[in-house]
Amino acid sequence: MFGKPDTRGEPQAVTTTETSRYGTARATAWDRLHPRLTRRCAWVRHSDELPMISGTVIRHLQVDLPKGGTPKPVWLWCSKTDATPADVDRCWQAFLRRFDIEHTFRLFKQTLGWTALRLRDPESADRWTWIVIAAHAQLFLARSLAAAQGRLNGQATSLSGRGGEASEGPGGRAG
Repeated sequence: MFGKPDTRGEPQAVTTTETSRYGTARATAWDRLHPRLTRRCAWVRHSDELPMISGTVIRHLQVDLPKGGTPKPVWLWCSKTDATPADVDRCWQAFLRRFDIEHTFRLFKQTLGWTALRLRDPESADRWTWIVIAAHAQLFLARSLAAAQGRLNGQATSLSGRGGEASEGPGGRAG
């Protein structure tokens, strides 16, 4: 089906969406199609005939790619039947959003130190997480104390973390 356009039939929904990063995105959806199930993973112990689970197949194509890349279609399967054009758009947009979510979790894991430690049990991971969160909270709360200490020593400090802002130095001048 994916490699043979003549086997797809008429699409149920076709959408075109302008995206802020990549220009035009096109999605085409066919209803009441089903994946070919095999006796692997969740179906490995299923002794009866494998069921047919109908859904919607979506072909998403990002027309314009950064740096002139060649767009390749992304094929998605959604368990919803009779999907509207809004459902089709929501499905492919949610699929693309998962990259942001996955990278956020990766950043959290690195920040919390989960990538450096070899924790042996879930309780150790929980303890480590709370220790790191408490340390970050202590450092955040101590920012004003560190800024005050710097002013007493005659040093101009900028601990806001926003960049480009100058704190007052000795005598009320910006440092």
